[in-house]
Amino acid sequence: MNNSCLILMAHGSRHPQWSQPFKTLLRKLRDDCGEDAAHLAYMENAHPLLAEVIKEAVAKGFTRFHILPLLMSSGVHMAKDIPAQAAQLSQQYPGVSIKILPPIGSHPSFADLLLRVVKESIPAPAV
Repeated sequence: MNNSCLILMAHGSRHPQWSQPFKTLLRKLRDDCGEDAAHLAYMENAHPLLAEVIKEAVAKGFTRFHILPLLMSSGVHMAKDIPAQAAQLSQQYPGVSIKILPPIGSHPSFADLLLRVVKESIPAPAV
């Protein structure tokens, strides 16, 4: 068993439809990489929270986690909130490795992807 997995971490919202795009993304990742390869957690206002995901994954034998924040840029959540949660969980589960990846919006390919989405979404002007 691979003891490493990816955790997509979204902000969270109380609105029930808000999480649907994240659930769709998770399903696609799991279809491509395997059921246990990716998990989804929320920072607040939705479940599962990061602590719930880590608890369940540790019970299944996972010991290495890569958290990919589905955020546009670094801010308070990246500087304080996510590291604080990761530090607390590392103390709670000795022997577990938790790495926080840069936010998705800072990835070099993200701007290119966004440009492609914009071009596909807005019709070209008539000539």
